[in-house]
Amino acid sequence: MSVAIPVAAILIPTVIAVRLARNERSVSVRSHYLERRHGAARGVIVALSDMISMDPTAEMVEPLLRGLRGSIAVYRASLTADDAVSGHWLVTRQLQGAELWTAAHGRLAFELARRTLSTGDTAQILQPAHMWAHDTMETFSQWLSGQVQDADLQADSARLIAERGSRV
Repeated sequence: MSVAIPVAAILIPTVIAVRLARNERSVSVRSHYLERRHGAARGVIVALSDMISMDPTAEMVEPLLRGLRGSIAVYRASLTADDAVSGHWLVTRQLQGAELWTAAHGRLAFELARRTLSTGDTAQILQPAHMWAHDTMETFSQWLSGQVQDADLQADSARLIAERGSRV
């Protein structure tokens, strides 16, 4: 019994220290992952923000779409399996955005060939594509901050896939 107390006095703090060290390492690994994920997400957010106010009469949309696609690929490569839902959602949103921008660009070209467009006319033609970029950026930002859940992204992806399927 006289030996047990000194041994316990050594073992208990050692066990506690080992557990604290493991916990700190786990927190550090998670923090590093989140930092890396947010760094990769920055490219997606910047690409989307460029598209929110983009004017196809003054600049080409294709480089922005390619940049977004590349940024999404980099972001997806930074993810763990637990966060893969956000990468899949971004791909489905990007496909929708490419369709919206293509349609807006085509309509704009058609209308410009027929007549001079006012700023309001141009804004109306571009509105669906601009709103797509805005909504995608806002939802993604909210997901990154924990305000939007994976289930919300999954539901939106399923809706977009169903919409695409009905148009094929």
